[in-house]
This record gives sequence, C-alpha cells and structure tokens, in this order.
Amino acid sequence: MSRQPLKYKYVQPIYIVAPQNKLELESLYDLIIEHLSSKTNQALRKTDSGRQLIASIAKGLNQYHQQNGSNNNEPLFRVSIDQGQKSLDWRQYPNIKNRKTVKAIIDPMVDLGWLQKTKGHHGKKMADMFYAPEGSPLRVDWSYEQLEYSPPKVVIKLYDKRDEDDGGYRSPDIAKMESPKYKKLLKNQYIPQIERLSELVNFHSYSLPFEDYQLRRGFVGDLEYCGGRLQASYQLLPEEERLRILIDNKPVSEIDVVSCVMVLLHSLAKQPVPEVDDMYSLVESSLSRKELKHLITSLCYSKNHVASKNWSIQFKKDKKLEPIVAKTNYSQFCQSLLSAYPWLKKFLAETKDIALKTQWLESEAIIKSMFTVLEAGHGCLSVHESLIVPKEAEAIAMAAMTKAFEEVAGVTPRLKVK
Repeated sequence: MSRQPLKYKYVQPIYIVAPQNKLELESLYDLIIEHLSSKTNQALRKTDSGRQLIASIAKGLNQYHQQNGSNNNEPLFRVSIDQGQKSLDWRQYPNIKNRKTVKAIIDPMVDLGWLQKTKGHHGKKMADMFYAPEGSPLRVDWSYEQLEYSPPKVVIKLYDKRDEDDGGYRSPDIAKMESPKYKKLLKNQYIPQIERLSELVNFHSYSLPFEDYQLRRGFVGDLEYCGGRLQASYQLLPEEERLRILIDNKPVSEIDVVSCVMVLLHSLAKQPVPEVDDMYSLVESSLSRKELKHLITSLCYSKNHVASKNWSIQFKKDKKLEPIVAKTNYSQFCQSLLSAYPWLKKFLAETKDIALKTQWLESEAIIKSMFTVLEAGHGCLSVHESLIVPKEAEAIAMAAMTKAFEEVAGVTPRLKVK
C-alpha cells in the first residue's frame, strides 16, 4: 500500500487522587487496616492497588450523586463494583492481582458501615451495587488527576468461579499474562498478530460514532482453544447502525456465517454438516428462530446439558431466557433437538468448555479472513463470526471466509450477506 497508516493510539482516562487529598485517603486506609488487623491478628500493610480501589469507590459514589441529583427514588451515592474489574479502573492503574485484594477493601467498608449493599446490578449480574449511607466518610468530593492508559492488545481473563455467598470477585488478567509461559507466547505470537492486524486496519477510515475501532483479543484462562475473540467498542452497535458504517467513504455489507454455533459444534464433534440453509430449522418448535437459537446455544454452552433433568433451573434465573423456557416443553424440545442431532447428547456430556472451543475456532477463522481482505487492499471490521467490508469487497470476503473456516475448522460454512 502506498499511503501511511493513520496515526492512532487508543487510551482510556484513569483517575488518581490529587496530592491535596492524599492524606484523607491515607486516613481512611488506616482505619481499614486497623479493622482488618483486629479480625485477623496479623500485621497488614497498605498497597497501591488498595489505595486506588478506595479512591475509585469514593469517586464513583460522588459522581453518581452529582449526575442524579436529589430527584431520584434510588439511594444516592451509589456505586457499581464490577467483578470483571471494569467499573472502577482497578485493572488499569495500578493492577489488582486477585479478588482477595478487592474483598480486603470492600468487606471492612461494609463492616464499618461506610457501604451498604443495595438492589441493582450492572450487566448480567457482573457487579454488585453499594451505596454510602448518610455520615459515611466515603461521601467525599476529592480532586483527581487524569492519567492516560492504553489497554493491552491481548488479554487473558482468569476463569475463576465467583463465590456468590462470600461476595468474591473475579481476578483480572494481569497475573497470568506476567507468567513466563504466557509472556513468551504473547510476545512471539499473539501480540505481533494483533499489532499487524491493527496496522492493516489503520490504513483505512471508518465512519464510527467514536474513535475506538481498535481490535483487541481476549482469551479466557489459556491461550489456545479458550476463546480468543476479537473485541472492540463498535461491536456493541446494533446491526442497523453497523450497516450504516462507511469504510473509506464507501457503503458496507456485513457477511455472516449462518448457524455458526451449530456449524462449529459439528466441527468439534467431527460430524458432517447437514446440507440445509438453516440448521436451526431442523428442530421442530413453536419458538421463533431467534428464541430457538438462543435456547439451543445456551443449552449447549451450559453444564446442564440435554441429559440433565435440571437443565431449566438456571435458565429461569436469566431474564432473557426465562420467557423462552416458560413456553417450552422440555421433553418435546429435547426429543426434537436430539432427533435432528442424535450425536449431540453424548457430545455435550463428554466435552468440556464447549463455548470457549467454538469461540477459538471462530476467532481463528475470522482473523485469517480479515488478513486476506486487508492484504487485498480493502478495509475490514469484524463482529464475532461476521465481517464488515465495503460492498465492492463482498466476493473477496466471502471467498476468504469460506477458505478460512475450511482450513481452521474443517467445515464449509453457509454465508449470508446483510
């Protein structure tokens, strides 16, 4: 290519307590340490990550108060504490290594009456909601300094189970990424791959409502066969908005793999893919295609597979799945599903981490496809199992996707142009 890539660096604002308020922060931390020491009979020390967590909670509480004012039925000075480390800048500066660090700050705040747990959650119950009652020392309007932080291009998310009873929080990815085993793979393989992909992406322009079209790759627990999907903020846009994106000022198409989950399940199970336009159509049901797809995907990814009589218990707790489950007869649904795919029962019972393995195949195929399109001189974005390309590049993208899925997963996908 003759032109130079666009100069672009993705940064996020990170806020730390300004010097004039650091003594107040230290005083609160002293009380927390004193409380912990009285319970554990151990001499505990302060950490930078603990300081940042206290500061972030105070900032979040006050920010919610300012944004919502007094005309609100919900308690003021609320804060969402995200087990995935996203809501309070924990992962960014400085890094919190494990969930015990979070509990060591949150639990004393609750014991001391500074925070009270309240109703509400962020996302799919990925966060707890707390508020600071009247008189709480966390109701402070500190000043903060803004830093710039560039998130890693490749992350490994630790796959530890959250203990709902003791309020455990998931660890961030930093500890695993710093181990010698993963450092070598990241340095030699995965980070160069994403850097090269970003370089090619940046040769083109994208009419997005925000600047972040930078791709990052996220693994769950390991670096192979464990996720690896490309992630970017634009992927959250609804389909109709994605189709209005211009790449190099040209209209786009989105090319999608039809029944991608089922295609990749056939790949993992080493089963031939049926010659039908839509594999979900083989399952007899009164549900809409969208409902049927959601239910089958959730069931295949669940530990309560089709052999389990308790398959619907956890789904009834899911707001999106509950209405689908309510109008589904389990026996009839299973009979229809296993009639269409008789190998599925044994495969689901014997195979672990199905969701991560299908995402691994999908991500490898999509990345391979993107390189083909980009190296042919066309801009390209991805949304999980689909590519967004200029309409003039449709044929190139479809050929690239077909070849990539055949090479990576051993299956020939059916593609749909939107």
